[in-house]
Amino acid sequence: MPVSVLLLTNPDNPTGRIMAEEDLVGAVEWARSRGLYLVVNEIYALSVHGDRGFPPGGSLIGDVGMDVHEVWGFSEDFAMSGLRCGVLTSKNDDLLAAVGELAYRSVVSGDTQHLLAGEAWVTTYLVELRARLKHSYEVTTTALEAAGIPYIDGDAGLFLLLDVRPFMEELTWEAEDNLWRRILEGPNVNLTPGSACHVGEPGFMRICFATEEPDVVTRAIGRVATVLR
Repeated sequence: MPVSVLLLTNPDNPTGRIMAEEDLVGAVEWARSRGLYLVVNEIYALSVHGDRGFPPGGSLIGDVGMDVHEVWGFSEDFAMSGLRCGVLTSKNDDLLAAVGELAYRSVVSGDTQHLLAGEAWVTTYLVELRARLKHSYEVTTTALEAAGIPYIDGDAGLFLLLDVRPFMEELTWEAEDNLWRRILEGPNVNLTPGSACHVGEPGFMRICFATEEPDVVTRAIGRVATVLR
């Protein structure tokens, strides 16, 4: 079956990096040159903790046309994954009509709509969200550096990517899986192996630093370091 859609997640998962503007524009041009639709997933758009701002894809592309679509949801930025409520931005009437038919049969509940309708608290919430993410990120990276564990710098999201290649006897998916299991079964810390994140080469693992308090994450990193050493 021929490929018909290019999906971009920006900010990226699992690295937490914001795509460079020229790369996003280049991706649009590349997709259009091959007759592909482009879906830009901006699910972490509000969870920015770095110094780089996040420009929505539509503001950079200019003419989004009928082939570029943006999606966003409350699940990550507002920690409301169970409510299954999101936003689709598109100029494609056929797509909007199809989604409208689906939405009729899986409509967002009245309770959920009422809960998400408030506006007064959003600005304050986002300021606090970004401040806490920044603090957690800085505590996490400080602990990683103290433990001698390399990582890829991130700008947004709830996670970052560890580079565990220096601690592997061989750079294979089997070795990555074995190391992940040792970390899980020994110190009882569950990282996400790179293979589960579709990382292109073995030797990377994702750590979520926003799911627990910073001191808990720091202790977890210390446990991981004992295994790696």
